[in-house]
Amino acid sequence: MKKYALLFIMVMIVNSCAQQQAKEIGKEGIYSGIFSHGNFSGAISFEIVKDSTDWKVFFTSLEQNAFQIPARNVQISGDSIHFMLQSDRYTYNFKNKWTDNYAGLSGSLEVDTLLTTYSLKEKLEAKKKV
Repeated sequence: MKKYALLFIMVMIVNSCAQQQAKEIGKEGIYSGIFSHGNFSGAISFEIVKDSTDWKVFFTSLEQNAFQIPARNVQISGDSIHFMLQSDRYTYNFKNKWTDNYAGLSGSLEVDTLLTTYSLKEKLEAKKKV
């Protein structure tokens, strides 16, 4: 009987790990959309990937001459992802929540005292290549 109980516990642990890994894989992708604030409007995208050790976010906005800029302090907790970008003058704090079963990101950007919200959608063709 002990063998069956031990086998059952091992199966449950492996199943739990596989489910957690599947949840994390769903968070990876390229999320893009239009960001608007005041008289500025332009396309932005975040590429979110997990390597063997940590989560990484890369920011792209061609209107701002930014391509694959690595974010700092990437933190993921449940359905939220927070990170920051540092320029010569400013720190850009991004706070996001995944929406629609990880098909979108709803977020806010804070720079100094300014706060702007945005909504991004996942590029499905990028996920199919993975």
